[in-house]
Amino acid sequence: MEHVRGRALDSLIGRHGLPFKEAVRYAIEIADALNAAHTTGIIHRDLKPGNIMITDEGRVKVLDFGLAKLCERAKPTEEDLTRTVGPQTEEGTILGTAAYMSPEQAQAQAVDTRSDIFSFGAVLYEMLTGRRAFRGTTTISVLAAVLKEEPEPLGRVVNVLPPELERIVARCLRKDPARRFQNASDLKVALMEVGDEGNTAPANRRAGARWKWGWVLAVLLLTALAATAGLAWWLKRSAPASPLLVLRRVTFDTG
Repeated sequence: MEHVRGRALDSLIGRHGLPFKEAVRYAIEIADALNAAHTTGIIHRDLKPGNIMITDEGRVKVLDFGLAKLCERAKPTEEDLTRTVGPQTEEGTILGTAAYMSPEQAQAQAVDTRSDIFSFGAVLYEMLTGRRAFRGTTTISVLAAVLKEEPEPLGRVVNVLPPELERIVARCLRKDPARRFQNASDLKVALMEVGDEGNTAPANRRAGARWKWGWVLAVLLLTALAATAGLAWWLKRSAPASPLLVLRRVTFDTG
């Protein structure tokens, strides 16, 4: 096997996730790797941060295809007829890592390439937030979350993210495979577009937020000044007229 010098992605994701640009760049390369595998008829079935390496040069390597499965083709090709196939997985056996499994994989149902796209969504969610999309105290509770619960919306966890990226993650994590991205190629293109637009979007949103609060503070300050001036005018009008100043000597020099 190839010796990859670098660090696993799970060791790079901090408590608050990766920087936006870095996360999107990694995500594009991961989607590209999945597309390469899917094009050759391979489903990974165990995509997770621990199986993704970032090399010393900053490149992404998707590793550990130990649970990979060949896609079933309607009609076998000549290559299929001469392929050496190892032991088959028994039907009804759950394989993979609970927090990154697709719902169909968690129920030991037949899976296709869209199962990897669900796992990809869980990985991207973690890269952006620093927390897992589906959590629990036991494997059973995590699987229950995958099957029944929705992850906390990205917008509530991370303040500054392009809305389109939030929609991409949500679409990857649909429970129904038919509502996800149908292939990794389209997913990659969507991420590339977000990467192009997102180079300025977060900065623009931060600048917009600063301008918004600046206007709010300015309005509040003007309102306070107007109220103060009005109060002073009212007090001046309602106060009684002051008497004329009278000088009166109260001390005397007796000599």
